[in-house]
Amino acid sequence: MRIQYGDRCMSHTQVYEWTEKFKNGITSVEDSPRPGPAFTAVMEDNIAAVENVVRENWRVTLKEVASLLDISVGSAHRIIHDELKFRKVCARWVPKQLTPEMKERHVDACQECLCWYEADVEAYLQHIVTGDES
Repeated sequence: MRIQYGDRCMSHTQVYEWTEKFKNGITSVEDSPRPGPAFTAVMEDNIAAVENVVRENWRVTLKEVASLLDISVGSAHRIIHDELKFRKVCARWVPKQLTPEMKERHVDACQECLCWYEADVEAYLQHIVTGDES
């Protein structure tokens, strides 16, 4: 079966589990309904609270956010990465996406550097300073 279906083939464990279920009279392959509504911590009020915590302290960790707001680390991770679109850079949370204003400032700075370079290459290269972002 592995040759025919490749990675889409069920594992031996799955086959044994389904065999047991069918022997016990369970014939539906759908998930059983669970009692009560599905609980999720990714709600508007939690998203706003997480954003406030992160903006107050850019160096806060996922565990600290989760413990402060009494949500799971996974929910804190999902809110920060997927909802707020932040990522860690040099131990600080920063927005993943640049705003149009930020992009415009970057273009302006690059054009200014290009003008300096075209005016006097040697003088421009003498003034380059390198370093990290922290």
